[in-house]
Amino acid sequence: MLTVLLLWGCDGNGTGLSNVTNTTEGALGDPVMTVDPLELFISDCAIDTARSGSVNVASAGDGDLEIYKIELLGDESIFYFIPQSNLTFSPGVSDSYAISASIDSDAPAEAELRITSNDPDMRDVRVQIHAWPVGYVPPDTGDTAQ
Repeated sequence: MLTVLLLWGCDGNGTGLSNVTNTTEGALGDPVMTVDPLELFISDCAIDTARSGSVNVASAGDGDLEIYKIELLGDESIFYFIPQSNLTFSPGVSDSYAISASIDSDAPAEAELRITSNDPDMRDVRVQIHAWPVGYVPPDTGDTAQ
């Protein structure tokens, strides 16, 4: 009886797994993430007064975009962001995420918003965030766009 069961469970390849498919192979569509802007300027920040800006994340491909994590990398006493994780965006779906800054001096501050996803071309995106005090003029870098 045991021999009959073993033969019954085998196919021509001898594995018994001929009907099993790889669920990640041939998945419908490709995930594509767009992030706008890639550099956020929060200007005219009065001392100890919160100002904010936002970053838009969108699914521009034809497959589900998995956002594993959105997190702030920087001084949490100046910048505020509610971390996000395990988000799924269907094609065409977008959402905006607010980042606020409250500077405590006349000096500019910087942070990064890090977004990790399943987009093969944009797995780890870093959005530069600048908080500038009222009247701040960034130094001239000598770069001139033509």
